[in-house]
Amino acid sequence: MKKLRDIWHEATLFEKLTLLFSLFYVLTPIDFIPEAIFGIFGFLDDATAIGVFVWTIRKILRRLEERLNHESPDKKIIKHRPTSFHNALTNT
Repeated sequence: MKKLRDIWHEATLFEKLTLLFSLFYVLTPIDFIPEAIFGIFGFLDDATAIGVFVWTIRKILRRLEERLNHESPDKKIIKHRPTSFHNALTNT
């Protein structure tokens, strides 16, 4: 729950509005492209709204990670993951 609160406090007003609009759009029955008329293509607008939601959350998390790591450079709060299986074995 604390992480969700941190994400919300880190978000700008535009990002908060984007998150709320995309959730509202997916959860309400109103669609720009209705599934009943356009079939499978009707899900494209919902998929786009979900994609925008996920992209915005990831953007906020990256900024939060940078800020937290910048505040305490001696102790990395969020450690970077190895880029390959070989690096994972050699860094242990």
